[in-house]
Amino acid sequence: MQYDNMTINKAYKMLFTNYPDVVTPADISRMLGVCIKKVYDLIHEGKIQTIPCGRCIKVAKVEIICYVLGKKSA
Repeated sequence: MQYDNMTINKAYKMLFTNYPDVVTPADISRMLGVCIKKVYDLIHEGKIQTIPCGRCIKVAKVEIICYVLGKKSA
């Protein structure tokens, strides 16, 4: 498990550095190069975990990195 965390930490420093630590579905769409509907599908399928924020959908950038790497989030 320590190896997984090291990999995520390294990826965090290299991937999506131009984006804030908390992103919106529109940001995720640009990050992954997919349409916004696909982002909402990934969220509703539970593949990307969200941060409760009223009616807004917010996602930690590390969740997107874990999704790209194919790892479960911490």
